[in-house]
Amino acid sequence: MTKTVTSPYDVAKHLRTPEEMAAYLEACFEEANGDAAFIAKALGDIARAKGMVEENMPNVIVVPETPEFRLDVSHGDLVWINRQLGVPQLEANDARYLAPFWIEEEGVDRVYHIVGVRETDESTEIKLGNSFVLLSRWTNIGQRRRFEYHPLADFGFLEISPGLLMVR
Repeated sequence: MTKTVTSPYDVAKHLRTPEEMAAYLEACFEEANGDAAFIAKALGDIARAKGMVEENMPNVIVVPETPEFRLDVSHGDLVWINRQLGVPQLEANDARYLAPFWIEEEGVDRVYHIVGVRETDESTEIKLGNSFVLLSRWTNIGQRRRFEYHPLADFGFLEISPGLLMVR
């Protein structure tokens, strides 16, 4: 009697186009029946298919913030960086996300997708989109008086597509 030799099947190797990835995700949503873990697995498959590895992940600009600006961030979806602090180089640093570092609370509790930037004479205005809550507070800021850049992976996320993150 001969043994049948099998090898593991990896769907990520067969998802080659955005259309195939979308069809796969749609089928997974239909099959999941509300199972969040099933959808998370499907998103991970798509991330692997796209070659999403940590080296290809975007950066996060971390901006020290004080309590008086909390409502602007949480309800107005805006952050202003005063020119006296410098001009952020978002594109040059591939910073597609922003994390307000709340000085009084000593950390970051969520990351926001950057959806727009407007330069004025006095500041850089950054419009925020989707927000993603961190599993634990991030406190690794180097300096509390100036913005800085950190890899998205440092915050525990992988980018599936712009504005869509999954937990690592």
